Amino acid sequence: MKTKTKKTNKPSIHNARVKENIADRILKDARGVLVLENNDRQYQKGDLLTFTVEEEGIGLENTWHGLKEQVYEVTNVYSGRGIEPGYVVLLIDYKCSRDELKDNDDGNA
Repeated sequence: MKTKTKKTNKPSIHNARVKENIADRILKDARGVLVLENNDRQYQKGDLLTFTVEEEGIGLENTWHGLKEQVYEVTNVYSGRGIEPGYVVLLIDYKCSRDELKDNDDGNA
């Protein structure tokens, strides 16, 4: 007798570099933020997104910015009409802190 096993797809976790002013906006809005990204990673709905924040003008990593400690979930991926080829617009919502993600064994915080 064969038993069916439910396939579980673990979401991919991506890290995106953003300028400090964009990081501030993401933190402020927290829900429904649109982010334009190069689609070299084949983003999909349900993927998780973390951020590295670059300081304005110098391009170095801002290690104290609050966005660095947060994880967002991709809730929609838009491409095609009106969006430059090779790019996507991601709609993201706050998911959890990086610590909560690390504490969760299956990575689905």
